[in-house]
Amino acid sequence: MEKIVTLRVGKCNSKGVTLLELLLVIFIISLTTVFVFPYIFSYKNTKKEMKTVASLLRYAYETSLATKNPCVLKTDLHNKTISVACQSERKEYEINSLMAIQTTSRGLIKEGVVIITFSLGKEESVTIHLFDGNNISKIYLNQLSGRVKIIDS
Repeated sequence: MEKIVTLRVGKCNSKGVTLLELLLVIFIISLTTVFVFPYIFSYKNTKKEMKTVASLLRYAYETSLATKNPCVLKTDLHNKTISVACQSERKEYEINSLMAIQTTSRGLIKEGVVIITFSLGKEESVTIHLFDGNNISKIYLNQLSGRVKIIDS
């Protein structure tokens, strides 16, 4: 004689987890990661771009002092690029979070191309504003002291 196996629907003992509960937990976790991951990666990219911009400002300032030749910082706010040209060397980087540039003589500039010359006797402070979608970060160069400061808000 054969045994007949019956399944009870709707009743569950407290020792196990149903497939529906497991799928619901997986769905909630995956939905959470879809919304959280872009912000994490965006912040990491902005942090990397902040360090790149700070390095470029420091490079332009120190090279102009060491060689006693002017260095040119060109910021294209439309194409979101920053380039530094010192003597025969030129460095250019794409900065996706580039928002604005501020100088003591021109104020805050949000569009167009801004060209700043670093040379002896010209002390103009420069602040570059980056926006990652949530926060505005600033990279500040004080040409009197040569210090570059990252202000992450």
